[in-house]
Amino acid sequence: MRETGKVVPRRRVAPPAQIWPLLLALVFAAACTSVPPRDVVVQPTQVDPRGLVGTWTIADSPRGEFVGAMASFDAEAFVIEDGCFRAGGQWRASWSGEFLARTVDAQTACDTRPQPHDAAIAWLESVTSVVIAADEVTFLDSRRSAVAQLLREKTEPTASSVLLTKVTAVAAGDLEAYAHPAPELPDRLDPAADIATGAWVPDVPTDPVARPSLDFQANGMWYAQYDCNGKSGPWTLTSGGTFLTLVSPDGVEGTICPTPNFLTALEPAIQAGVDRETGKLLFLDSDGQLLQSFRRPSSDDRKRPS
Repeated sequence: MRETGKVVPRRRVAPPAQIWPLLLALVFAAACTSVPPRDVVVQPTQVDPRGLVGTWTIADSPRGEFVGAMASFDAEAFVIEDGCFRAGGQWRASWSGEFLARTVDAQTACDTRPQPHDAAIAWLESVTSVVIAADEVTFLDSRRSAVAQLLREKTEPTASSVLLTKVTAVAAGDLEAYAHPAPELPDRLDPAADIATGAWVPDVPTDPVARPSLDFQANGMWYAQYDCNGKSGPWTLTSGGTFLTLVSPDGVEGTICPTPNFLTALEPAIQAGVDRETGKLLFLDSDGQLLQSFRRPSSDDRKRPS
């Protein structure tokens, strides 16, 4: 009679001897890599933006763009190149980890290779925060997921770019204002980004023919119109009042007239908020001093000069 209800254990077969080296290699490789999975949320901590200055190797990026390429950062500009393709632009980071990047110069030297401009630039411009360690940088997107990782190079930078002839290279010491918390935002200022969104005009007497305007849009871009030019750039404003933006150098966007003061005053600003009493949008420097103020446009501002 056949016995029922009895579970017969299955005999476990050890992997063939030739499999063990492969398994060990896979375990070792997994232990050695430090690239966070893209679905893992990474919380940025206080960072010193000066730590990004130098030369790096791109160790990981979306779809593998520029992996193995060199990335060089000075205190204002970056250049990424891999021998075929080169991209240059501006960057800015705050002590609390916010990050902005903008590409203003891209070129390729390889006719036989598809130009990766759109894909390669998109991943960098999607970065909203950064984690900087001694020899490792992790870029994060708006969901705090890892986008790319850079590892510090031991050699001197060799990258060059048209951009670097238009943006004066400055020392890492000039990032000092971004390396520590700004003074506490005055109580009367509301740093809510949704309040700052919309159209503004400089709160100073201007030539009516120039009709300057500045529009902070909810998509993270601002658009400015003045005299014979228009400009645009990325911006971010945190709930704590930390403000970052990038204003491209003259000549990069096909501009003819010099950039007006109301735009150049925005770049050194590290705090912003709307005054609850006056409704004006104020921008402050690292010492808490007012750099520029804006007001909402009136009906007179919208009239075309005769």
